[in-house]
Amino acid sequence: MTVNLKIEIKSIFKQFKKKHFLVIGDIMLDKYIIGNVDRISPEAPVPIVRITNKFWRVGGAANVAKNITSLGAKATLIGVIGDDVSGRELIGTIGKSKSIYPKVIIDKKRKTTVKCRVLSQDQQLLRYDEEDKVNLSDKILEKIKKEIENINHTIDGIIIQDYGKGLISENLLFWIKQFSLKKLIPIYVDPKKDLYKSYSKSRFFKPNKNEFNHFASKDLDFKSRVIEFAIKNDFQILLVTLGKKGMSLFFDNQFLNFPAKVKRVHDVSGAGDTVISVFALFDSVGLSPKTSALFSNIAASLVCEEVGVIPVRKSSLEKKIKELS
Repeated sequence: MTVNLKIEIKSIFKQFKKKHFLVIGDIMLDKYIIGNVDRISPEAPVPIVRITNKFWRVGGAANVAKNITSLGAKATLIGVIGDDVSGRELIGTIGKSKSIYPKVIIDKKRKTTVKCRVLSQDQQLLRYDEEDKVNLSDKILEKIKKEIENINHTIDGIIIQDYGKGLISENLLFWIKQFSLKKLIPIYVDPKKDLYKSYSKSRFFKPNKNEFNHFASKDLDFKSRVIEFAIKNDFQILLVTLGKKGMSLFFDNQFLNFPAKVKRVHDVSGAGDTVISVFALFDSVGLSPKTSALFSNIAASLVCEEVGVIPVRKSSLEKKIKELS
């Protein structure tokens, strides 16, 4: 699809209103403690942070759903939380969005995943996590499958966001693939280091550089490794995010590089969520993988310029696309 960006970008965004994605994966609460450092503790050689602000944002698969809905589409979000204060905070925040249909399951045997970052002058001083990484019980897995089967809306794509917290397993992936084949729904994947073979034949596979190095052969140059890995696993589209170096794309025997467009990096957390969300949306309305990757690269640059995990803003993305056209 050839796009005259100045004329058609508004009409492209309007098409998002008709799209609905199923987002399944690890959901978490991202907490932030902001403060000033002006002295070192007398008790140990560590900085003393004088707290000036605290806030939290939804992260992981929940941030993917937020990105989807911030651009005008709708999302059904499936994940697991614990029966705790953090879980209730997370559900309360997600519930404020009328475009997200939360199908979040409470597992009383697990903790809600929480990442807490301590920052001063936009620099991260410390992060501590609360989480359980054990695989889900068969009972919880069956509840997840039932929630998916009971979705009444047409599903235009399935986004799997795996943060390695125990929700995504071979059992669940096999079932999702059968479900998607039956209904002809494309699958978009943001993987962790394991289970990549279970994602074969996905529409879109998006590892970061470390994950890709874990998956792929190390005997070839980078371009050859990307091509070999995509063909071997029958991925229609392979996109490797490379941090400050941008991203590399392979599809239909084409290999392309996209340099990063970030002016100033404040926070890279959540950028991968934005990339897969934006790519899936533009792909779903018929844009080429090249254009979808370009726009997702632009979107990632926008969220990296902000502090904290946030979804890309529709107005900011539309403005930036027009500027670069």
